[in-house]
Order: sequence, then structure tokens, then C-alpha cells
Amino acid sequence: MKESHSIQRATQAPIQGSCPKAEPSTGIAGLLEVAQEIAAERLAVLDKMRSALERGAETEALSFARQLCGLGEEHHGARVN
Repeated sequence: MKESHSIQRATQAPIQGSCPKAEPSTGIAGLLEVAQEIAAERLAVLDKMRSALERGAETEALSFARQLCGLGEEHHGARVN
């Protein structure tokens, strides 16, 4: 959920030339900030998945893997042909 909020915030940054006070780097800085937030969140999930695997909690690790791939729990057991 936070990813989409962060992306939305970055895409709402002023476009260069659309506002007389807008700085050219404002949009790029916002995009980089969002990318760093997303990377940090994904790293946290990856750490949780690694920890679950080390504990032998395969179901929990699989849940984290689904989260990293963008699949929700509703895809549990779904097959792709």
C-alpha cells in the first residue's frame, strides 16, 4: 500500500516548466526518494523471507516471496499453464 502512495506522491511533483518556481531536479529527486523507499521496503521483506527459510517456515517464506513478486495471498494455489 505504501508503494502506491509513494509513487503517487512522486508523480505529483511539478513538471519542469509548468511552474515558474519549479526547480528542474524536483521531479528527479522525488522519483529517487520513492525508489529508495521501495528498495528499503523490498529489502525488509527479503530479510523476513530469508529468516523464515532459515527457521524452516516454508509457508511463511513462500508468502513473502509472493509479496516480493506482487502476488497476493489470493494467488495461493493458483496454477499457471
